[in-house]
Amino acid sequence: MTQRGRPRLPVQAVVLNLKLRLRPGVDDDLIAFFGQIPARHRAGAAKAAMRSGNLATAVSADLPADEVVADALGELLL
Repeated sequence: MTQRGRPRLPVQAVVLNLKLRLRPGVDDDLIAFFGQIPARHRAGAAKAAMRSGNLATAVSADLPADEVVADALGELLL
């Protein structure tokens, strides 16, 4: 008789339990991101986002405002 289902992997998985508390008004981008993903696919989406390093909404408080950067570039080019 053949074994049914997916064969077991030779190594044990490392299980990390993670719970996020997302607050409306602060974490709207993450709420929208996870809202588009079916519940059973959220872990995979979170891993893909962490691997890609594409955190487009991450903004450092140390960066100057866009207007300041635009003015500096304008002066540089003129």
